[in-house]
Amino acid sequence: MFTIIIVDDFFVERENVKDIIERSGLELHVMGEFSNGVEALEFLKSNQPDFVLADVEMPFMGGIELARNIKENFPDIRTVFFSFHDKFEYVKKALNYDVFDYILKPVIEDEMITALEKLIKKKNEEQNRKSQDEEAKKLLE
Repeated sequence: MFTIIIVDDFFVERENVKDIIERSGLELHVMGEFSNGVEALEFLKSNQPDFVLADVEMPFMGGIELARNIKENFPDIRTVFFSFHDKFEYVKKALNYDVFDYILKPVIEDEMITALEKLIKKKNEEQNRKSQDEEAKKLLE
């Protein structure tokens, strides 16, 4: 089971995404919900979810700054943006911070589920590769 946190300043959006995740049947547990990047970053200091789903524009700290912090301090965590904004500038910054996907709001359930399925598949591949590398290292020793 993988874990995710949802970061969005609108309660209704957080609840909508949480409901989509719960109905999806994916091996994904919502570990927490936060209204801005500052709260999420504080949580990340003592908790390590597999994924962060974040809005781009929020008060105090938006998703772009949060993604920068995640890339620098928590490189194993994968980030997905969801936003009302489809500005190329945001997408470009998302790419700079290794954001896995960018979903436009209002969130379409099938699109969200497809993005999360791809994210889980990628994480499984990374974990399998890491295990194989560790096994190969042990054999060489």
